[in-house]
Amino acid sequence: MHGRLVCLRADGGYAGHLVAWVGRVSRCALEVVRRSNNACGFTGLPRRWVVEHNFGWLGRSSRLSRDYERKAQGAEAFVYLAMRRLTLHRWVKY
Repeated sequence: MHGRLVCLRADGGYAGHLVAWVGRVSRCALEVVRRSNNACGFTGLPRRWVVEHNFGWLGRSSRLSRDYERKAQGAEAFVYLAMRRLTLHRWVKY
C-alpha cells in the first residue's frame, strides 16, 4: 500500500501491541522513540520535532482548531487540505 514507506516512528506510549500489529499488517519497521531514564528536564528526542513541527503548523488552521465536523471523513478531509496548503506554501516559497 505504501511502497516507499520503510520505517515508522511512534511515541513510547504506543509500545504495546502496536509493534506486533504493524509487523503483521505491513512490511514497515516500527521504531518506538523513548525518553532515556537518566534524562531530567527537557531533552529532545530524535526525529520527534518533525511531528511536533507539523502539528504546530496544522494548529494555525482555524478549521482544525476545534472539532466542527460531524463525521470523521470531513475532519480528515480538512487535515489533508491544510497539509496541501502548507506544502504548496513551502514549495512556492523556494
